[in-house]
Amino acid sequence: RGETVPSRSTTNSMVAISVIGLLFGAVLGSPPDENVERALKLARERTMEMVSFFEGRKLMIKPPRKTDRHVFSKSGAAIMPYEKISVATLPLLSEQNSLKIGAEGDKNHYIIVVHHDYSTLAHSLFETPAAEFAVFAPTDTHYIFINAGRCLVDVKDESCYEGANTRMAAFRKRILSELRGKGAEITDADQKQMEATMAEAYGNTTLGGDSLASSKVDGSRLHFVDSEELLKSHKDSWLLKRVLMHETWAEEFSMVTIEGVPLNRANLLVNSRGRTSASTGGEASPMYSCKNQTDVEALLEPIEGERLAFMSVGLACGSTNASTTDVSEAEIKAIASDLGDLTGKLAVIDRGQCTFQTKFLAAQAAGARAALLVTDEKQPVSTVHFSDDACTIPAFMVSPAVGQKLAQASQVATARVALAPASRPPNALVIDGQQRLRDIGHLRFPSLAETVPTARYLEYEDALAAQIAELAAGSASGKVTTVPVFDAEEDYILWNMTTLVKQPMVDAEHNSNVNKLLIELELVCPGRERRQCGEWDRVLSLYSQFPHQENREICRFVTGYSSPGHYLIDATTMLPNLLPTGEHKQTRITLATEADWATIGHNVTLKFHFVHDTTEKGAELRAVPHESLPLFAGGELEGYNAHVRNAKLILRPANAEGSMVRMDAKESSGMDEPVVYMVDGQTANVSVTTFTTGHGWGSDVADCAEYCNTEHTMDIVMTLKGPDNEDVESHAQVDTLSFPTAGTELGCASNVEVTPNQYGTWHEGRAGWCPGWAVRPRVSFLELPPSMLTALRGEQGAGYQVHVDITYRATFNGTDYKPTIDPAQVDSMGFNATINHVSYVDIWAHRDSPPKVVFKSDRAVKPTSLFYSQKSRQLWERSARRRPLPGRAGYSHESKPKMLSTL
Repeated sequence: RGETVPSRSTTNSMVAISVIGLLFGAVLGSPPDENVERALKLARERTMEMVSFFEGRKLMIKPPRKTDRHVFSKSGAAIMPYEKISVATLPLLSEQNSLKIGAEGDKNHYIIVVHHDYSTLAHSLFETPAAEFAVFAPTDTHYIFINAGRCLVDVKDESCYEGANTRMAAFRKRILSELRGKGAEITDADQKQMEATMAEAYGNTTLGGDSLASSKVDGSRLHFVDSEELLKSHKDSWLLKRVLMHETWAEEFSMVTIEGVPLNRANLLVNSRGRTSASTGGEASPMYSCKNQTDVEALLEPIEGERLAFMSVGLACGSTNASTTDVSEAEIKAIASDLGDLTGKLAVIDRGQCTFQTKFLAAQAAGARAALLVTDEKQPVSTVHFSDDACTIPAFMVSPAVGQKLAQASQVATARVALAPASRPPNALVIDGQQRLRDIGHLRFPSLAETVPTARYLEYEDALAAQIAELAAGSASGKVTTVPVFDAEEDYILWNMTTLVKQPMVDAEHNSNVNKLLIELELVCPGRERRQCGEWDRVLSLYSQFPHQENREICRFVTGYSSPGHYLIDATTMLPNLLPTGEHKQTRITLATEADWATIGHNVTLKFHFVHDTTEKGAELRAVPHESLPLFAGGELEGYNAHVRNAKLILRPANAEGSMVRMDAKESSGMDEPVVYMVDGQTANVSVTTFTTGHGWGSDVADCAEYCNTEHTMDIVMTLKGPDNEDVESHAQVDTLSFPTAGTELGCASNVEVTPNQYGTWHEGRAGWCPGWAVRPRVSFLELPPSMLTALRGEQGAGYQVHVDITYRATFNGTDYKPTIDPAQVDSMGFNATINHVSYVDIWAHRDSPPKVVFKSDRAVKPTSLFYSQKSRQLWERSARRRPLPGRAGYSHESKPKMLSTL
């Protein structure tokens, strides 16, 4: 949102211009009605997109778009995400006979897992050992397993679920045997590693063999559905009609059909039903490039209805390897030459060695009409989005089984391949504790272990909902003052949004007894559909600003990969930045991201909850934060300690003499000079609040500072000074912050507060942050000795002061960071190690005895995210342009939205 917004008349003008321009097509000979309809539709869509871009605070409902997850339907009444379900009874293959879900008061969570013959991911999910998921899911999580056979959204004849129960019974027998400790011994090294990683991330449970039985997982939370009965006799149930077999929830894919094989050669091919045929099917999952990020039907449009000759071309990599992401045009041509003439053909390519971009660009250069990528046994068929705007041919991923059929059929000259769009039931769904239906998100690994983060998060979400309900009750009773700032029904954020909140936020009657601040932020995907959210993990900072004061970062969040988020943060030390002591009539509140190339793309609800101390006795003696004084800012990790980050806080009793008032702080080039504050009053306590996160990767072997464990140390020395400025007493304190989970496989997935099952690398541990998480402020209290507190109360006589000296430094492996560079590991998309740090010193005092800042040094600190202030933004851009390294091209931010400069 910029400072200026197009008027409604401007919007109408854009509509008129779009319509008039396109209507000329009708005059030039196209059918008039068709052109008018197309023109109006296009104008509406484009205008709505433009308005939603400029009007950052006003949600514009855009037409629903097709995605690789869902096909939106105009007919039928699907149950939509987060809609409450009704009661349903599922037939089971067990002594229980049936399971009732959706009942009022049922607080359990249900994860529904669906097997389908045309889904290699589903095959892998149903091969998961019990030790990879049953041990780690909370006790209120139930699993419901359904076998949909070969039934597609539009194909539900009886033959499609033939044999479904036989396979479900075998699956049930295996899982229950493993839970009793009688399963087959685990010998696969990768599987053992997976279970060890799970144990480390989610608990120290020893897995496998008898120990699994001793974990007391008895199987009562695992429900195996009589799938043939469900598909035959429950066709009109909401679970089938409005969810599993409805195109809104369908998984889109392409059906691969091999045709033109003579019947006398039919023994070459065996389809999924175990019968020989001259035509056989298989699954092909879409692979979207930047030019083809639409939907399966659009992806197939260039080859719609065609029967293509095909050729296997192996890896299609030439001499390039997986670490080479920037392949020159000459190299692509050389690889294409090695592939041979693919004009008009379908290229069948093996997975491995080099990137998808390299493979498909080479096939495209060789004349291929389309491409099928044959994956390997350890990586299931999955939808893929890869960054390349030069690749325009349709591309799909197929399983090794389909690849083998293609290799067999290639022996027949008349064999052809046809690709057609199809839709199957989703692999997994969630019913939460409020009996709402939800999408589980992305399963990045072919194991039910991927459902564990969701199971754990649902339990955390229930606790969060209870806290928010308690705040709502407190607001109704007067114990809490809730100030709404943004509302998801109206407010939508792309890059930033800002508003003015009237003061006082808390009325005079309650202002004096506020003792706690909770900040609630909810990021909602438009339409509650994940793929409508912003695709990237973006730092999202919350700022407050009084008139004639700098912006101050009071909270920090990181958006998830195409995912929502709901956070409740204790930000009590930020109270002075929201409740002014002066006569300020308003406070500017801003949410902003550092990104200039990717948007946030969420609807936003933001609330401030001010909690009142309703205790009648002693409330006036309780200390609360009265001042929040900026300390330090971050920067590039290399050379981070070249300029000393130090500060001096001088604390004096009330009415101390000799104050030298100099409050006109300004930026100073003397970075080694300390930040100095002098505070008069009966200080009861002092704390330091910090926001510290590491960013940058692909520039050194340690992947600093996003994936490496940096140390952040504050050395604090408290000195009691006598009337003649002599040292009476001294006390030292060291506060150290580090990030031990940075770079670990499941560092973020094991954090129950992180939005689970996102896209991308959400699961990997980061330095002080995770995608889909709130960076909680770190508050460290100073251990002031009793003698110093006595002096600050004025009980030791005149002239006594307390000096607090604070020094902050950042290190890696205990020393100043020096990048170790290996050209083979340099990633062209990475950037230099950077620490995003903001810190404050907080002055606590009794309610009726507010302290007073009487001196502030010339050296000012801007307490904003590293990616926000003008000076720091220039530093960030220098980092983003990247240090010149072998294998890395230059980079500059040429597309920065002007709206960022208006903040």
